[in-house]
Amino acid sequence: WKKVRERIADAATSCSLLRALIYLGAFMIVISATVLVVLFWSDFDPIHQLLFISSVPLIFYVGGWTLRTRLKLIQAGTVLTGIGAILVAVDFAAIYQLGGLANSVNGSAYWLGVAVFCTALYSFTTWRMKGEFFDYLTLLAGTGVFFTFTNLIPLPDEWTVVSVTASAAIMTGIAGRFWQVGERLRDLARASRYLSQILIPASVIFIIFSNASFPIMAAFLL
Repeated sequence: WKKVRERIADAATSCSLLRALIYLGAFMIVISATVLVVLFWSDFDPIHQLLFISSVPLIFYVGGWTLRTRLKLIQAGTVLTGIGAILVAVDFAAIYQLGGLANSVNGSAYWLGVAVFCTALYSFTTWRMKGEFFDYLTLLAGTGVFFTFTNLIPLPDEWTVVSVTASAAIMTGIAGRFWQVGERLRDLARASRYLSQILIPASVIFIIFSNASFPIMAAFLL
């Protein structure tokens, strides 16, 4: 029983549990912010809507950056910055859906611009703040650029999914190219290696059950 108590105490005080609790709290904050925006969006005028929707991710992003760089609270700062980064994409979605842009702008062009902006923001964050979480965000945003570009052309839906397969194939090349270059690029290579192994089979399985025939060959070739 002494060993059991020691193991429970070690698990309760370990960094893994602390990290899991921090990310759980971050997830709950993101979900609650989304719910509040959806429920009370119509209660504010457009100026307050824009101020509210832009200030929340900015506060988290800058606050997390300050905690990490000034107070040296690495994990808490990383999580808060991650919340702000994710909320940027959530806010663009809220502006598009709740702000009436869905009926007045080209949706494909809008989301392509959002994907490019998020890719640039996440790349900058990954470059300045070491963290595998931001590497995954950058890769997902980059995949979103390919995904939305195929909608803008436009191509059939099957080719939109194949763009995800192509992005994962590019990630595999990135993993092989930067695996032994340096510590910072090695983190990006590690994220590219693991994420590509998720996206490739998932997209190929989706294509297998589609009606088109040629994208199946293209997906398997990639």
